[in-house]
Amino acid sequence: KAHKSSAGVQAHGCCALRKLAVYDQTRVAETGGVEAVLGAMKAHTSSAGVQTQGCCALLNLTANAQNQAAVAAKGGITAVVRAMERHKASAGVQAHGCVALFSIAWADALLQSQV
Repeated sequence: KAHKSSAGVQAHGCCALRKLAVYDQTRVAETGGVEAVLGAMKAHTSSAGVQTQGCCALLNLTANAQNQAAVAAKGGITAVVRAMERHKASAGVQAHGCVALFSIAWADALLQSQV
């Protein structure tokens, strides 16, 4: 929170949340991880690094159905699509964005229709 204006710090923060979410998606989400990732992505739209790490974090956070719905409700689908639109030349954003969208929506027909 103290370094919201630093794209580098925010990218590293998203990366840390991505790694933590591998082990406990629910706890990371319950402690504000989703909001932190989406906030970083919104604040640093021009940073491919933040967008890539944000998509990776959302991918790992949505390994369970509860988080899939929460991420979607908080604007995760829109954030990923915007990242992919803005960074068309970034292989990292494109690849991780596609997988994040799949992870967010794979188990829910309504979310699939939003993607």
